[in-house]
This record gives sequence, structure tokens and C-alpha cells, in this order.
Amino acid sequence: QQQQQQQQHQQQRVGSCCYLVANAAYGYEADDVLSAVAAWASQQLSPRPLVIIASSDSDMQQLMDDHTYWLELLQVPSKHHPSGLQLHSAVDFHRTHGFTADKYGDYLALIGKTEAGITGIGVSTKMARSLIQKFGSVEHILAAAHQGALKQFGPAMDKLFSSSSSTTTTSSSSSSNAAGSIQRK
Repeated sequence: QQQQQQQQHQQQRVGSCCYLVANAAYGYEADDVLSAVAAWASQQLSPRPLVIIASSDSDMQQLMDDHTYWLELLQVPSKHHPSGLQLHSAVDFHRTHGFTADKYGDYLALIGKTEAGITGIGVSTKMARSLIQKFGSVEHILAAAHQGALKQFGPAMDKLFSSSSSTTTTSSSSSSNAAGSIQRK
């Protein structure tokens, strides 16, 4: 009966313009569920609605686009955000990072994120931005390394990627899963 109640409350129409989606998917990470709901809304609802994902998890940034925003739930309110909330857009993300939000998983794969269990490969944030701006994805960076095209980023960078490209596995990020990572064997 509890499962039946959960299903009844998964989606409720609120007023005439928006949906409140509450979804529990046992065995799945919250960001995966939020990603799936955001993708569902963008594909199934017409006209495409404005989607606001409320979470304290910065991985939500990779879901942002023209219609999807991240409402960051700050741990501690601040002078600039006394409500403890900060709204982020894909435009703001691009302005700050120099690449689109859907590449955030690739960025994390390069720099790592300890609290999320993403090791990264030890590239600085500045270098990661430059590589993503130039090549677009981890897969393209590895392909460039294989072709020797990372020399312009310095001999250490070329050596790092050249030695890791043959012993590296990748897990791509997308709007339907959590951030990917590179793991050195």
C-alpha cells in the first residue's frame, strides 16, 4: 500500500502551469533520478517547461540548459544569499567556466571530486577548462593525446595523457547519469 501511495504522489498537477514531481527510486542515486525527471519533462511535455532542480549537489550543474536551472540549496545562508538559495543557469555556467554545462562531467573526470569518489587525473582547473574548450570531451582529449596533439599544453601534459591513454578507461557523462570519471589502472 505504501508503494501505491508513492506512485499516486509521484506527479501532481499544481495549478495550471506547472508540475510538482516527487520521485523515489530505491537503489538509484538522487542525481540520476533528478536527471531522468528533467529529461522526461523536456521530452514529454509540450511546450517544453522550465525545470528547476533543487539540490545541494553541485553535480546538478551538468543538467542545466536553456530550460533547466539548478537551485542550489546552500548549507549556510550568506550575506549575498540570505535565503540559503542560489539559482544557477546554463548561461552563468558558460560565462564562469568557458564551456557548456553538459561538459561538467568531463571536467570532473579531469580534476576529480573527492567527495563524489571521482579520482580525476590530477589536472588543474585552469588546464581542464583549456582542454575542454579546445577538445570538447575526455574522449576527444584522449584521441588528441594519442595523436600527439597535446604538446602545446606542455610536455608534462602530453606525457600524462600519452601514458594514460593506453591504460585509461572512461565513463562518459550525460544528462541521464552522474558525472563520469577517468580511472588509471
